[in-house]
Amino acid sequence: MRIVAGHGISFLAGVSILVVAPSYFLYQTMVQAGFFAPVLKGFFTVGMLVTLPLLILYVFARFKLGEFLRRRTFQIFIVFMLMFFALALFASLSGVDADIAYYIQLSFVRFVYMFCLALALVRMEGRLSRFIYYFICGYSLFVILSSSGGFVRPPAWYGAYLFEFDYQQIAFCYLVFSMVLLPSLGAFRRYFYYLLVIPALYLIGARSEFFAFFFLIAIVETVRNWRLSLFVFLVMLVAGAVGLAVTDLSLLKNIRMFSIFFEGADLSADARTTYAINAYDQIAQSPLWGGFASHPAGEYIHNLLAVWVDMGLFGLVVYLSMLLVPLSALLIFGLNAHLRPDWLRAFCFVSVTLFLLVLAKTYTYGLVPMAVAVYCVYRSGSTSETLKSRLDW
Repeated sequence: MRIVAGHGISFLAGVSILVVAPSYFLYQTMVQAGFFAPVLKGFFTVGMLVTLPLLILYVFARFKLGEFLRRRTFQIFIVFMLMFFALALFASLSGVDADIAYYIQLSFVRFVYMFCLALALVRMEGRLSRFIYYFICGYSLFVILSSSGGFVRPPAWYGAYLFEFDYQQIAFCYLVFSMVLLPSLGAFRRYFYYLLVIPALYLIGARSEFFAFFFLIAIVETVRNWRLSLFVFLVMLVAGAVGLAVTDLSLLKNIRMFSIFFEGADLSADARTTYAINAYDQIAQSPLWGGFASHPAGEYIHNLLAVWVDMGLFGLVVYLSMLLVPLSALLIFGLNAHLRPDWLRAFCFVSVTLFLLVLAKTYTYGLVPMAVAVYCVYRSGSTSETLKSRLDW
């Protein structure tokens, strides 16, 4: 009976993962192609709310949360989540802009969901891991073959609802699954994966996740084979220098993926600069308490200092501690454990999360709770046996 119940609990986690991929990927693609109307709108929020109870049940059944509570990182995470909940409650009662209140409340729920989802992902067994790997590769091939003129099509109206292909969320899911799978893959499967995923991410067009994927590759390959990585880096450095010498770089201004590197060439980058200046002014005016809801909805600074604006200096200290404590511990453990896939997985999650928070993402970014979860699982030794070792398919 206990075995049957265990399989049932694992089935719930598997269903929750499959809602993210392939269901979310396929829903977005088929609505964009016009096969049916977006009855569930973007789908991800609906899928999150439906599967969150399943994931919570799975987490309480499969994990000893008391073990997590002994970890400093998890204790700091709990403190931050209490602050986050208080902020969401304040937003609902204080009469701030309704869009800002909704964003904060949804972000809090998303943090809970992403934490639970990460715990399910690192407990995946071989069959589901293989399916996710082959699905990501197959979907990437589909993106490449169907991208004549671009994969992401213009938004389309369905009655009063404007459907836009959620390229950032799709790329986010790519990044998450890549960090779960790559540390356990052998060289051939990693290189095959890169060959398909890099062009697919380029065509999908989420710039932050695209460049973060290269950062992820650099971490994985340096740990797995630092000599080869050093050789490849030197070759790329020489090739890049030659390319810079013979290429008219102004041509890149008209390519969306690279326009952010040219001043005045990208409207999104210009807007983010304005948001950042406003945020720095707010921090200077109120360094201790910040200034929650001091900006119009959506006009937040796109780096981790947004937490200073919303939660004040104490919130910033707690937030940074939540990520820097595990990073420091992983660097120390890595002296002896760097060849273990579960160590590399935790290191990838924490490092890539910090990379994105420094350069492009606000503090509510979904990788933050996932990084904490994967680190806690690594420290407690709860990673599935499949993902603790090399995947031999």
